[in-house]
Amino acid sequence: MSTQYINTQGVDRSKLDALSLHRFLTGYPLTTKTFTQIDSNLRVYWHTLFDLCPGLLKLDGPDGMNMFRGFIKMACAQNLPLDWTLHASFYRWLLGSEFAAKVTAEHLEAVMMAVASLWCSNDTTSKVGIVLAHQHSPVVVLGWKTKGHKVSSTLDVLEPEGLVVPKKDFGYLTLAQYRFARPSGFKPLPRR
Repeated sequence: MSTQYINTQGVDRSKLDALSLHRFLTGYPLTTKTFTQIDSNLRVYWHTLFDLCPGLLKLDGPDGMNMFRGFIKMACAQNLPLDWTLHASFYRWLLGSEFAAKVTAEHLEAVMMAVASLWCSNDTTSKVGIVLAHQHSPVVVLGWKTKGHKVSSTLDVLEPEGLVVPKKDFGYLTLAQYRFARPSGFKPLPRR
């Protein structure tokens, strides 16, 4: 998935509601064909969020649409990139939403695994691994890009022994070799 941005220039964001979201994202009237096209485009992001973290659906109704619409509104307002950091942005939004009281450590771990997985699948640099941590997580997630004939990335959940985890929010390190030597110096996970 390449980085895509939701364009919100020249739009009065205060008038945005769940149904006008489709019109807002495209600038076209809501015809059946347009609605179907926009809905199918948004479903890519719905599936990216909830297929990788199905436990998040338990925070909302069976389809998670209240959460999804709220998050997409915020993503539009802030022009967030819908890239490998998507789940981290969603988690940040969740903590400030009506669903915050239901968020658990298991949700955070699932989000961290999804972020690492998307990085492994989409990163085009020469780096081969990522270490992801969060200030409130008792674990770190280590993700490796595919190597040789392997068809999927590898994810490990480790105790952060010897690592100085971020003091605020998410932090990450990228690795140049297929080994983990307990590096230090987490960079803040991008918000934009």
